[in-house]
Amino acid sequence: MGGKIIARGQTPSEMFLWSLISSQFDKLDQLLQNKSALEVLKVRYHNTMDEALDACAAQLKRQDDYIDDEPLFIRCDSIISDFFPFFQEWIHNIFGMHGSASLNVTKHRLAASTIGAMYRLQLKPSNFDHDKWGNLIEFIRRPSEAAPKFGLSWPQSKGRWDGEKGYRVQLETAEKLIKKIA
Repeated sequence: MGGKIIARGQTPSEMFLWSLISSQFDKLDQLLQNKSALEVLKVRYHNTMDEALDACAAQLKRQDDYIDDEPLFIRCDSIISDFFPFFQEWIHNIFGMHGSASLNVTKHRLAASTIGAMYRLQLKPSNFDHDKWGNLIEFIRRPSEAAPKFGLSWPQSKGRWDGEKGYRVQLETAEKLIKKIA
């Protein structure tokens, strides 16, 4: 019983982190390319997504510990006051209001990436009419089929951050596709 309770909390937590990362993927990439910054954070990076997530978490903690330093990522107070309410509104709309409650749980990362892109673009659910919602949900359900309809190809990431099929390229593609949908 206890394991199920923990598991139920893992997907929303991962979605929140994934949304946060996708809203700032360019800054994460900047951090990952800076070997001296990674040394300060005491993080190793060899192009795996897990190591990229570790670097992000370490940087967020450093920002919390050194509040007077210029932040690389969104500060904690802005995450609480701006990002989290934005995330909640999109979760409510994607999984509740627009008939997509039947989205497979395996699509949580893609839904989260979509929310992060929406934050980057400052798009609200009210920016989407019925047809745009249909295109958005179709993209979350079947990105490899939806992307070509907008002149894009969907990279199939294999646990790597960088490279032509890495998560960074996937997040860039998601943002491009959402711009076309919106």
